[in-house]
Amino acid sequence: MQGYFWVTAIAVTVILSRFHFIEAFRHEDKVAVFKIYEKH
Repeated sequence: MQGYFWVTAIAVTVILSRFHFIEAFRHEDKVAVFKIYEKH
């Protein structure tokens, strides 16, 4: 399940980076991903 989660997280990051949203929310996204990962 964790493997699938990371694949999804990476895919979302790539998609967001294409739209340049990742530049503005890079730090917040990393914090959110780590918080979600800790819950799993």
